[in-house]
Amino acid sequence: MATLTGRFDEAFAYTHETHAGHTRKGSGVPYLGHLMGVASIVIDDGGSEDEAIGALLHDAAEDCGGRERLEDILIETQLTELDKVGESGVTKGQEIL
Repeated sequence: MATLTGRFDEAFAYTHETHAGHTRKGSGVPYLGHLMGVASIVIDDGGSEDEAIGALLHDAAEDCGGRERLEDILIETQLTELDKVGESGVTKGQEIL
């Protein structure tokens, strides 16, 4: 079971700020709900804190600034277990989260 620390809180705040005003296509539902849902699945399935943070941030580089955003994410979150946070999503090994 993942222990969620202040790093998760900071990643959540970062995600909220990054996706502020974004909505799901066609529904107008805040996009943050999708990201929370993905993080919830990771946590419920026994993922680590880093994996849960990756789930929160999995669309940030692609949707909100590319390489510059990616570099900011790596600095801000201090991810340690994820193999790569890329412009097309967050991966652990070959699995896209």
